[in-house]
Amino acid sequence: MDDRQRGIVEGAGLDESRLNREFLDWLNRWGGRILTLCLVVLALYAGWNWWGKLKVNKVNKAFREFQQASDSGASPESLKAIADTYSGVRAIPEMARLAAADSYLEAALRGLLPGAQLSPEGVPVSDADELTPDERQWHLDQAEALYRQVLTATESNPDRLIHAVGAAFGLAAVADTRGDADTARSMLEQAAALAERAGLPPLAEQARKRIDLLGSASSVSALLHESDLPPPPEPEIPELSPDETPVESPVEQPVLGPDVAPNVDPTANPDESAGDPGAQPEDTPAPPTGDDPSPGNPPQTDPTPPPGD
Repeated sequence: MDDRQRGIVEGAGLDESRLNREFLDWLNRWGGRILTLCLVVLALYAGWNWWGKLKVNKVNKAFREFQQASDSGASPESLKAIADTYSGVRAIPEMARLAAADSYLEAALRGLLPGAQLSPEGVPVSDADELTPDERQWHLDQAEALYRQVLTATESNPDRLIHAVGAAFGLAAVADTRGDADTARSMLEQAAALAERAGLPPLAEQARKRIDLLGSASSVSALLHESDLPPPPEPEIPELSPDETPVESPVEQPVLGPDVAPNVDPTANPDESAGDPGAQPEDTPAPPTGDDPSPGNPPQTDPTPPPGD
């Protein structure tokens, strides 16, 4: 019995030793590869997080630069540079190109360079800011090209249809500015269809209303120079008849308060001042006295007799 138990114990020890030796052999064979794989997974996870933060930072930077450029009235060239720099970053390229196209179109309508300032009288500050007819056409060409680029890139993307609608409206405005009513009508119809696809009925209705207004009034208003304006009218002066005399407005006298003394000439004689209460007029006779034997004042006699009488 003891030999049998001893054999069992020895067999269990041999089995355990064999398992340990096999595990050590497995670790020696695969341990390095498993450790390398874990390190690769950790590195991929860290890299993925870093890449995600980098993309978020790039998106934030792109929107921040675009917002600053829009708020500061940046030139169309700056907006186009933002579109090229952040190509593929959300909708920044489409938004920047639409803003640049709007700036070109506005310049053509005003007849002034983008960003040109007007004086308080409504005339350009500098004559160099005025556009010639050829320069206006060049600005319209630039606006049309940018609108067309945005429309081509977004009309088939359901997530960017709002920008396609804006581009179609812009192309209609360019055509209307050139006097091409047929092209303007076609682009407005396309804008209405795109707005319906995007689920924007108000924009579709606006496009239809603009179709009805085509040809009713010209959308181009030329910016007149000061020399082209008529002279301002002269102020009207009323004519008086010979019997009429101009009425002069009364001069208001200052009202003196109780604590304010009137202005008195310090060099004037106080006796000659009309405001002196103790002064008497020169022509006023002095009051009569008892010793005055004038005819109007008979002498007074003392009724008491002298003591000798």
